[in-house]
Amino acid sequence: MKLQHKILHICTIIPHKKSGGNLAVRADSVVLSMLFENVDCVCRYQLPPDMQNIYNRVYYDNQEFSKIEKINNYMRGHYDDFYKFWEKVKHRIDFNKYSLIFIEFSKYEYIFEDIRNLGFKGILVLRTHNVEKLFYSAMFSSKKNIINWAKMHSIEKKEKKCID
Repeated sequence: MKLQHKILHICTIIPHKKSGGNLAVRADSVVLSMLFENVDCVCRYQLPPDMQNIYNRVYYDNQEFSKIEKINNYMRGHYDDFYKFWEKVKHRIDFNKYSLIFIEFSKYEYIFEDIRNLGFKGILVLRTHNVEKLFYSAMFSSKKNIINWAKMHSIEKKEKKCID
């Protein structure tokens, strides 16, 4: 018997079978849909066909962003295109209709700040994969450039903001 709570799952990457992080998000998606009757999803891109029936509603946007928009993200300390997507989608969601919001990854501190600032009264759950700092350090070691250096040095502060 599934629980009747309304859940929002925020996936910053697509849940699929191709890599470690994606597999972890996929496992969380399946477990949430097994436990709860009513699960919605926020995901940057359209879900793969085998995942589309897991959620009741999916907020996504396949729009590609311009180089100017990507540079603007970088200057704000956001090193992927989820930030720009989040800025568009967060205003379409009534967060208080959910009793629990389950967020993947601890590097998206702005999601927590926005949800708190919008007056969410339910439970926020953060699923930390606990590899972000190691991942960005390895990325910088293999390809030394200013973007990878900035990612490596910003991740600890971003994770701390999510936990505080």
